[in-house]
Amino acid sequence: MISKQIIIIPFHMPWDFPCDYLKQTAITLAKKNKVFAFHIYEGITLFSLIFRPKKRALFFKNLPRRKNFLRFIPVYLLPFHRWQAIQKINYWFSIQQFKLFIKFKTEKKQPILWLFSPELVFLTGEFKEKVLLYDCVDFYSSLNKKANQVKKKEKKELLNKADFVFTNSPALFNLFKNKHLQVFQVPQGCNLNIFLKTKKLKTKKNYSLNKSKKIPQPRIGFVGNIDHRLDFQLIKTLAKRNPSWSFVFVGPVYKDKLQAKKTNLNKNIRKLKKIKNIYFLPKIEKEKIPSIIDIFDCCLIPYDIEQQFNLYSYPMKVFEYFARGKPIVSTPIKSLIPLQPYLKIAGNANQFEKEIKKILKNCWSKKYIREQKKLAKANSWQAKIEEISKILKSLLFNQ
Repeated sequence: MISKQIIIIPFHMPWDFPCDYLKQTAITLAKKNKVFAFHIYEGITLFSLIFRPKKRALFFKNLPRRKNFLRFIPVYLLPFHRWQAIQKINYWFSIQQFKLFIKFKTEKKQPILWLFSPELVFLTGEFKEKVLLYDCVDFYSSLNKKANQVKKKEKKELLNKADFVFTNSPALFNLFKNKHLQVFQVPQGCNLNIFLKTKKLKTKKNYSLNKSKKIPQPRIGFVGNIDHRLDFQLIKTLAKRNPSWSFVFVGPVYKDKLQAKKTNLNKNIRKLKKIKNIYFLPKIEKEKIPSIIDIFDCCLIPYDIEQQFNLYSYPMKVFEYFARGKPIVSTPIKSLIPLQPYLKIAGNANQFEKEIKKILKNCWSKKYIREQKKLAKANSWQAKIEEISKILKSLLFNQ
């Protein structure tokens, strides 16, 4: 792994977001480097900091410190942050705060700016970084035409400015390999400490697990955000055709305003909740997810591939399911197709039904389970960071 570097990782998602690749990347890099997590979108207003004790207490609580790892949450100077013009001013002040903060922490070393999202391309150059690294884990797009045009522009700008582009899937690599001179495919990233080593939890003190145990078998499960990405028609059709199967969805409802409206998210969730064999469980702590996965007879990845974001995605949950040795049926996401036969691909409700029936009838192959766990290990966070480090050392640091 690269070492003794100053690395800045701007966060475009909350610290506790279910898909935690930002957090895991920062924690892994901090083993041998000094890492700063810049939470530009999670600031607290000056008014709240002074006059609202509960928010003030939460602000300081959310600033845990690890060895070589510091989180910076800015103070927004102006109230009414929900207004776009005010946001821009507050973000500018946030950047100045962060620059002042790292000035006394970095010994004037030039940092590596490790960007995940093109929407934060406006930060490039602000920290006089020696390397701009684009860690591309998703195909950023929107169902809203205007928002999608903005995302395309941001992506193009980041590709033009980045020194290196690292993609976590063959689909993304193929998309970008002709758009930048330094594009590399690296492992996906999976928290093996949780998903490979966790033993089954007892249900006595765990409401979610307790409740899930009472759900009739067979249980067909999904863990993740309940959002616009799901193929609601597919789920509804499968549930209605197979009333003896329990479809279990574990996770929070996440609403991207523009895309939730475009896909009628609220209406679709209400419809699913009316179906008797569909169960929704609330978000649970990451450490308890493996034991929830353990009670599933089959795992689902029912993403709507009409959405470009889904078609070119590489769901982290695949390797989390693999680590628990679970059979999976997924829509034809480009990067998952090569993982057959260790997961099953289905293009419509009929094919999903057929594959799930086969899985329920036959025991999942022990050979498949062994191979799944090998694939999970090959896609650990450590493996990903080591691969990126190897490339950086050879091309940049001449090591």
